[in-house]
Amino acid sequence: MEHTPFDKLKNRLIGSDILAFPTDDIEYELHTDASSVGLGGILMQWQSLSDDSKPVRKIISYILWTLDKAEKNYYTSEQECFAIVFAIKRLRPYL
Repeated sequence: MEHTPFDKLKNRLIGSDILAFPTDDIEYELHTDASSVGLGGILMQWQSLSDDSKPVRKIISYILWTLDKAEKNYYTSEQECFAIVFAIKRLRPYL
């Protein structure tokens, strides 16, 4: 049951029109970002819904990490590198 705009957004982001199962014969895209609060990453693939359809971007996995007190003191470039390393380690089975 959707009560708030956040619930509506959350349900959209985990719906089958956005999320998909991975396909081994298609390359993955890994997108990461960092802020002073946390790190995030999204693993995606361009998948076709049928043989004659144009590929669409599908999300395979979302990941998130909340920075602790020490990590919040990292320089921005260090946080961005941390996001990449974190995402690669967490999503290694796919990559």
